[in-house]
Amino acid sequence: MKRSIGEYPGAFGFRFVSMLVIILVLILLFLHYLDESSKVIEQSSIQQTRKIVESSLLVVFATLATRRELNRLNELSNANPFKLLHEFELAPAGYRGEIDQINQEELIPGWYYVSSSRIIMYKPVYGENTVYFSIVLEYEDLNENGFFESNSDHFKRLYMKKLPQM
Repeated sequence: MKRSIGEYPGAFGFRFVSMLVIILVLILLFLHYLDESSKVIEQSSIQQTRKIVESSLLVVFATLATRRELNRLNELSNANPFKLLHEFELAPAGYRGEIDQINQEELIPGWYYVSSSRIIMYKPVYGENTVYFSIVLEYEDLNENGFFESNSDHFKRLYMKKLPQM
């Protein structure tokens, strides 16, 4: 009579080790997938927050227009835009505050305004690539004085521009 493969000495140990290796490989693949998924989800979150901030800036624009205070939009090019958004209760939940210099070792993940370079910075939870933005107030400077005046200049748009890595 022929013996089955399970009847040989050491067959149980071989099957056990084989199953253990397969399970460990599957766990490693799952953890790698989980890490990559977290990075993709965070990138999506950054883009969503960017859209929310841009929408909030448009709400601020509309509010200032109804109050006839559009000249306050100049604050966006010289100061922290999150302060203006906070004034209208529209600041994003992940905003951590204003900092003077970019010193990422001490920062917890989140959104920051860097006052020395007048940029918005997002320090990620996953990965090392910090993302930088600036607020752009685009308008036709009809009187050529270098800043936006609502009674003479033509407003085009207000948006967050992604900056290259620093």
